[in-house]
Amino acid sequence: LAPLGNLARTQQLLIYAGEPLGMSALDFAGLRLLAPVVFGGLAYLLLRRLPFNTMLPYLLLAVGLGYFLPYMWLRRRARSRQHEIARALPDALDMMTIGVEAGLGFESAMLKVGERWDNALSRELRRVVAEMRVGTPRDEALRRMAERTGVEGVRSFVTILIQSTQLGVSIAQVLHTQADQERLRRRQRAEELARQAGGKMVFPLVVFIFPALFVVILGPMVPTFLEAMQNIRASFPGLRR
Repeated sequence: LAPLGNLARTQQLLIYAGEPLGMSALDFAGLRLLAPVVFGGLAYLLLRRLPFNTMLPYLLLAVGLGYFLPYMWLRRRARSRQHEIARALPDALDMMTIGVEAGLGFESAMLKVGERWDNALSRELRRVVAEMRVGTPRDEALRRMAERTGVEGVRSFVTILIQSTQLGVSIAQVLHTQADQERLRRRQRAEELARQAGGKMVFPLVVFIFPALFVVILGPMVPTFLEAMQNIRASFPGLRR
């Protein structure tokens, strides 16, 4: 079956999305098989009084929506969580820098940031600290966080932090540098979204705004135009043919 053919990709998306409802890839595949039946059944109950030929396209549409909507929802949730983490990362790095420079250890600084906020990144930081406290090496716990988030900024931060620790570079300096880079990355992302906004506005303008504008501008002219046409026809009876 199609939903079972890409379990690895589905599992990765579930991880990026924060494993909503504790679902596994098999659970989500089952949901994608069940949803078309539910959507199709609801559509049939609503449209059962219609002739079958009229009802059939709507049933097919409902079944298609039931199949694709769960996957679209999962992708959207994963992207939303990744954007949330990317937005929070520069400020979190700044706070960790302040904590380390004030004399806190790196683990304590991460925990302070994790406890101060309640977002996707803070929950990941708390999870890293919890893994470290049960014996997971710090580098391994950080790598797992980078894999769970799928955010380029987190991957870059983890890679540079591990390399810098091995070389004996100050953690505070690494955190400060990464915070600046992530802030620049966030600004570049915002500028890119602003450039794309113009193109995305074309469809709503053409479909919704321009027709309404034409009605407002040309609407008052229609009665005058029709009256003028009637006068012309009255003046030239031959035009009625």
